[in-house]
Amino acid sequence: SKTVGTGKTVTLTVALEGADKGNYTIDDKSITGDPHPDFTFGFGTSLSWKNFDFSVFFQGSYGNDLFNITEFQNLDYVTPMNYNKEVFYSHWSASNTEAQNAEAKYPRLTSKQNLKISDRFVEDGSYLRMKDISLGYNLPVKSIGIDKWVRSLKVYVSAQNLLTLTNYSGQDPEVNSWGSDVNMGFDFLTYPSVKTITFGAKIEF
Repeated sequence: SKTVGTGKTVTLTVALEGADKGNYTIDDKSITGDPHPDFTFGFGTSLSWKNFDFSVFFQGSYGNDLFNITEFQNLDYVTPMNYNKEVFYSHWSASNTEAQNAEAKYPRLTSKQNLKISDRFVEDGSYLRMKDISLGYNLPVKSIGIDKWVRSLKVYVSAQNLLTLTNYSGQDPEVNSWGSDVNMGFDFLTYPSVKTITFGAKIEF
């Protein structure tokens, strides 16, 4: 698989039968997926009521595909690396029951995998994310008798990346492992966006 100038992923797909097994030609090439979204969007609002203020911002994309190389690596039992815990808890095994093997997500753990890149690793990367949310309260400094020392005092709590809605099976749909338009749409062991919750105070003297 490689990326062509359009940013689309080119995948070789071929029926491996008889004497043709493994004989890939240009006729076996097909375009699979598109990392460019149909559109991206963002929206937010700010509200205030009495001494409270609130703001929230959402962002997302729609119509783009992601090549989940991380999931591909979860099937590569030759390369020494960390794997998703599901590889250990949900793989085919002779010691499993028939029902467990029927529901196993991953194949038998062996170094002799005939692993091929295909469109099974291309997924819908559309998402909606609550990028930032904040709630604050402005204390009535005059009413509580501290206006001689403090002009204003605001306490607040904010959160980033608190909620993400997506069908993508990887850790984060907002990903670009190699950081360029030519190679966009690849997720290869990329660290996800961090969820943070912050408590703070803003004081004016």
